[in-house]
Amino acid sequence: MTQPGLQTDVQLITRALGNKLSIESAQVKLLSDFALQNIHYQDDSKTIQIKSFINRGSKFSFLI
Repeated sequence: MTQPGLQTDVQLITRALGNKLSIESAQVKLLSDFALQNIHYQDDSKTIQIKSFINRGSKFSFLI
Protein backbone atom coordinates (compact mmCIF):
# COMPACT_ATOMS: atom_id res chain seq x y z
CA MET A 1 0.00 0.00 0.00
CA THR A 2 1.17 3.51 -0.76
CA GLN A 3 0.31 6.80 0.96
CA PRO A 4 -1.75 8.04 -2.03
CA GLY A 5 -3.53 4.66 -2.18
CA LEU A 6 -4.43 4.81 1.51
CA GLN A 7 -5.70 8.39 1.15
CA THR A 8 -7.89 7.31 -1.78
CA ASP A 9 -9.25 4.36 0.22
CA VAL A 10 -10.13 6.64 3.14
CA GLN A 11 -11.92 9.09 0.82
CA LEU A 12 -13.90 6.31 -0.88
CA ILE A 13 -14.96 4.71 2.41
CA THR A 14 -15.98 8.09 3.83
CA ARG A 15 -18.15 8.83 0.78
CA ALA A 16 -19.65 5.32 0.79
CA LEU A 17 -20.73 5.79 4.41
CA GLY A 18 -22.41 9.10 3.64
CA ASN A 19 -19.76 11.20 5.39
CA LYS A 20 -20.64 9.62 8.76
CA LEU A 21 -16.99 8.58 9.12
CA SER A 22 -14.03 10.88 9.66
CA ILE A 23 -10.36 9.97 9.97
CA GLU A 24 -8.01 12.74 11.06
CA SER A 25 -4.78 11.07 9.94
CA ALA A 26 -3.89 8.06 7.76
CA GLN A 27 -0.25 7.08 7.27
CA VAL A 28 1.51 4.18 5.57
CA LYS A 29 4.44 2.87 7.61
CA LEU A 30 5.65 0.08 5.32
CA LEU A 31 4.06 -1.59 2.32
CA SER A 32 1.58 -3.55 4.46
CA ASP A 33 1.62 -1.42 7.65
CA PHE A 34 -0.59 1.59 8.19
CA ALA A 35 -1.96 3.73 11.01
CA LEU A 36 -5.21 5.66 11.34
CA GLN A 37 -5.63 8.33 14.02
CA ASN A 38 -8.77 9.85 15.56
CA ILE A 39 -11.43 7.82 13.80
CA HIS A 40 -15.01 9.00 14.38
CA TYR A 41 -18.22 7.37 13.15
CA GLN A 42 -21.72 8.57 13.98
CA ASP A 43 -25.17 7.66 12.78
CA ASP A 44 -28.65 8.04 14.28
CA SER A 45 -28.19 5.26 16.86
CA LYS A 46 -24.50 5.12 17.71
CA THR A 47 -21.23 7.01 18.01
CA ILE A 48 -17.86 5.27 17.78
CA GLN A 49 -14.55 6.96 18.49
CA ILE A 50 -11.18 5.24 18.11
CA LYS A 51 -8.06 7.16 19.02
CA SER A 52 -5.59 4.95 17.15
CA PHE A 53 -5.78 1.96 14.78
CA ILE A 54 -2.52 0.32 13.70
CA ASN A 55 -2.28 -2.49 11.15
CA ARG A 56 0.99 -4.40 11.02
CA GLY A 57 0.77 -6.86 8.17
CA SER A 58 -1.98 -9.26 9.18
CA LYS A 59 -2.00 -8.16 12.85
CA PHE A 60 -3.69 -5.00 14.12
CA SER A 61 -4.32 -3.15 17.33
CA PHE A 62 -6.46 -0.21 18.32
CA LEU A 63 -6.89 2.12 21.24
CA ILE A 64 -10.32 3.46 22.15
